[in-house]
Amino acid sequence: MKILLVLVSCLLAVGVGAETAIKLPAPKPAAPDLIDGELIESCWKDAYRIPSLTLLGGGTPAEAVSVRLLADDSNLYVGFECYFSDYAAKAAEAANPPASFFMGDTAEVFLDLGASGIASQIAAGPSGRVVRSNLLGEEATAAVKLRQDHWTAEFRIPFSAVPVGDGARAGKLRLNVARGNTVRKEWSTWAPLQNSFHEPANFREISGFQVDLDALRKLQKARFGNRCGLEVPRWIFDVQPELQCVYSINDCATLEGSRLLVKLTGADGRAAVEREIKPVFFSNEISLPLANLGEGKYRLSVALLDASGKTVDVRDQAIWKIPPKTSRQRDVYTIQNQRMYRNGEFFFPIFIWTWSKYVKQSDYDRDAQWYWDAQDAISRDIREHGFTTVLSATGQDFTDEDPADLEASGGISPWEVGVVRQCKKWGIGFDEKLRRLEKIGLNMIVISPYSSSRKLSERNIDHLVRQMVRYRDYDNIMAWNIADETDGDVKGNQVRRMVAEAVDPSRPTFLTVINAMAENNRASSVLASDPYPIPNGPVTIVASWADRLLAATANDPRQTQWIWLQHFGDEGVWTRPPTAAEIEVMTTLALNHGVKGIGYFTYTEEDRRKLGKRQDPEAWDYMRVRNARTTELAPMYCLGKRLELVRRGDLDVAVIEYEKSVFVSAVNVRNVPVKNAPVTGLVSGTGKVLYEERAVRTGAKGLSDDFGAYQSHIYRFEK
Repeated sequence: MKILLVLVSCLLAVGVGAETAIKLPAPKPAAPDLIDGELIESCWKDAYRIPSLTLLGGGTPAEAVSVRLLADDSNLYVGFECYFSDYAAKAAEAANPPASFFMGDTAEVFLDLGASGIASQIAAGPSGRVVRSNLLGEEATAAVKLRQDHWTAEFRIPFSAVPVGDGARAGKLRLNVARGNTVRKEWSTWAPLQNSFHEPANFREISGFQVDLDALRKLQKARFGNRCGLEVPRWIFDVQPELQCVYSINDCATLEGSRLLVKLTGADGRAAVEREIKPVFFSNEISLPLANLGEGKYRLSVALLDASGKTVDVRDQAIWKIPPKTSRQRDVYTIQNQRMYRNGEFFFPIFIWTWSKYVKQSDYDRDAQWYWDAQDAISRDIREHGFTTVLSATGQDFTDEDPADLEASGGISPWEVGVVRQCKKWGIGFDEKLRRLEKIGLNMIVISPYSSSRKLSERNIDHLVRQMVRYRDYDNIMAWNIADETDGDVKGNQVRRMVAEAVDPSRPTFLTVINAMAENNRASSVLASDPYPIPNGPVTIVASWADRLLAATANDPRQTQWIWLQHFGDEGVWTRPPTAAEIEVMTTLALNHGVKGIGYFTYTEEDRRKLGKRQDPEAWDYMRVRNARTTELAPMYCLGKRLELVRRGDLDVAVIEYEKSVFVSAVNVRNVPVKNAPVTGLVSGTGKVLYEERAVRTGAKGLSDDFGAYQSHIYRFEK
C-alpha cells in the first residue's frame, strides 16, 4: 500500500504564523536492512531531523536527545541519539537494568493510527530490552548501541502492526517521540505535551496520510484473526427466554452440503437443546430457547460439518442459568451524566484499599475476639479519616471460600491462603465483615480473587458467579471491582463486566488500568487509573491521567471516572510515601481535572505507619482535613460548569461556576514557592479564600497570589 507522509510542524513560539507542512522523506537509496542500533546507513543522513526535545511542560533537558524520522510504503523508521554525562552509570544500567523498565532511561515512539485516541507504543532502553504496547505481534522492533557519551536506538514499525481502532479516521496519523530519563527526572517530548507522554490528542499530526484503513483492517484480521468464530454476548441468564449467538465463517472453500450442529448440554452430558442449521458465509445468527432450563451450568457447542459429515470446526462456550435477583438494597448507586448518585443524590466516593487486618503467623495463637477488635479498630480509623468506602482484599477476606479453590484461582498470594485457613479456624466470615462495616458506616467495593486473577478461566467464572449470587443481597456493597491493572486483557475485562452486570444488574462495575484507558473504555461502568509519581515522576501525571480517563469515557453518560492516588512507599526504589503537601497537590489536580471519585492506595496499620517507610504519619493525619474538604467541595467540582482549565506557569487552575458563585481552584505543581503568580483573569472584585480566613482582591489583570511549595488555594467569588 502506498503511504504519503507529510508532517505538520507545530510551531510553539507565540506569534508564529501558519504551520509549515514538511514532507517526511523515504529512506534512500534503501531502507535499513538490519535494525541494529547503529544509524550508519546512508539513508539516515537525509532523514527528517528533530534536533532536540522539550521537557514536559516546557524547558530544555540537561541530557540532550535528537531524533531522525524516515518512512517508506510500509514502515516508519526512527533513530534516537540519547546523550548522558556519566558513562559508568549508564553502562551499569545497561548491564543491570531496573526491574521496572520505565524507571530507567528509555527511548519511546507513539503512533495513533487514524487519530482514534488510542496510541500504540514501542520503547527501548540501554540494556536492549524492548517493550511494546498495543502492537500486533512482534514485527515492530528496535535495537540499541551504547557509546562513550550517548546511546542510540533504532526502530522499525510496520504500519500493519499498528491496530486500526473502531474510531480510526482515514487520512489521519498522530505521532510522537520521547525520552524518559527517569534517573535524571527528565521526561522530554517532541509533541507539546504538558503532563505525561500519554496525550495522543496532542501528538504531532501527520497530514496527507494515505492508507486504506479498511484494507489494513482486513489484512490484520487475516494475519491475526480466526477462520471461524463464535460470539456469545451473554453468558449468564436468569429470566431471559432465549440465548442468542453468532457463528462466523470467514474462510472456507465451500459450504455446499455443510451443516451447523448446535447443542446446549447440561452437567450430566445430556443435550438439553439441539438444533441443526444450514450455514452461510460470514454471520450465522443462532437463537436457543432457555425457558425450560433449570439452574446450573451448561455448555453451548457449535460444530461446522462438511458434506461428508467431517467436523471442520467446533466452538464452545460455558453458560450459566442462575436465580434472578429480587432484592433491592437500601442504597442504590447509579451513574447519570458521568456522575455517581446514591438514592438519587450526588455522591462522591472516597475509598481506600488494604483495609483487612494483617494477620502474621505470630498471631495464629490469638483468637477471634482479638481479630474482630483489631479489624473494627481499622474500620473506625478509616471512617474517622473521612473515607466512605473500602475495598476488600483480593483474597484473604474471603474466609468462606475453600482455600484450595482460592489458591487455584491465581488471584491470591500464598501467604493469604494461610491467613484464610487460620481465619476459618477462628470462625471469621465475610458476611460478618460486611455487617460490621455497615455498623461503622462504611461501604465496600468487592474484588473477588476469581475475577482479579489474570487467569480468567471457566473455573474461576464458575466460582465468581456462585460467590456473587451469595453476596449480592447485602446493603453496603457499593460496586464490584472486576479487575486491577489488567490493561492488556481488553476482551477479558469486557467478559468480567458482562458477568458481573448479569449476576448483579443493579450495581456498578469498577476497573482499574495503568495506561490502557481508551482500549478498555467499554470494560466497566467506572473506569479508573493509578498514577503513582512519588518520588521519580512529575506530580502533574495525575492531571494527565485524569484527562485521559475523561477523554476515554467521554461518549458514555453511564460511565464515570475515578482515580487512585499514591499513599504508600517502601516498594523498592520506585516509591516513597508522599508527604501531606504531595497528597494535597495530587488531590487538587485530580479534582481540577474532573474525576468523580478518589481512592488512596493504601491503608497502613499504625505500628508500621510509625516507621515512616510505608506511609507518612503526618500525611495520614492530614487525610481528616483533606477528605472533609473533598466531601464539601465535590459538588462544586463535579456538578459545576468549568469556565477554564489551564496550566498557567507553575499553577494548575480550574475556574468553575457553581450555583451563585465562581470558584477558582489553583495549585502550585512545583515544590518551590511562587510569588504574585497570575491565577486567572475571569474573576473580578473581592473573593474569599476558603479555609484560610482571608480575602483577595483582583487587580487590573485579574487574580494573582502567592503560593507555597505544592500549595493550593480555593477562591470563591459571588456572582
